[in-house]
Amino acid sequence: MHIIYNHSSGGQILQSGALEIPGISQSYKDKGYIHTPIVAKALKEKNISMVALTAGDFQVPLNKDQPEGLAFDVLHIPFADSQTLTSEELEQIKGMVLPSAAKMAEAVRQGRKVLSTCWAGINRSSLLTIHTLKLLEPGLTTVDIVLLIRKQRYVNCLNNVVFQDIVYREAWG
Repeated sequence: MHIIYNHSSGGQILQSGALEIPGISQSYKDKGYIHTPIVAKALKEKNISMVALTAGDFQVPLNKDQPEGLAFDVLHIPFADSQTLTSEELEQIKGMVLPSAAKMAEAVRQGRKVLSTCWAGINRSSLLTIHTLKLLEPGLTTVDIVLLIRKQRYVNCLNNVVFQDIVYREAWG
């Protein structure tokens, strides 16, 4: 898990792959499956209060079966990471990403830590993080934001050419 951005409010954006989420490995080791209370407790220990789950194959129900006092905002926004998305699929993705980015930006402004995640923490989570940062830092260029994510997270972030096209053409605003 990597810190991508620190806001003056104290809020942060973190980005990770699914298996980097605190508690996931321990959950598998101890239980043989993803045990929501273990994951929820591990996230709470990291002071993460919002999690965006963008991988369709990884939609942990963090809002179910939580121990007392471990409340999270969970954004379930599963979408495909494909090089061949149709225009309809792209519209569906846009309809999930932009409202979720607005929710994440507001949480960061409130001083909260938010985690953007997908299976590998490279493409879907980057697309969401980029749109969140555009709201938080409108003075940064798209190139600056992508370079920041690649520096903080992984040099190959946003390697999906369809997502690159959306981001660099600023197709979604």
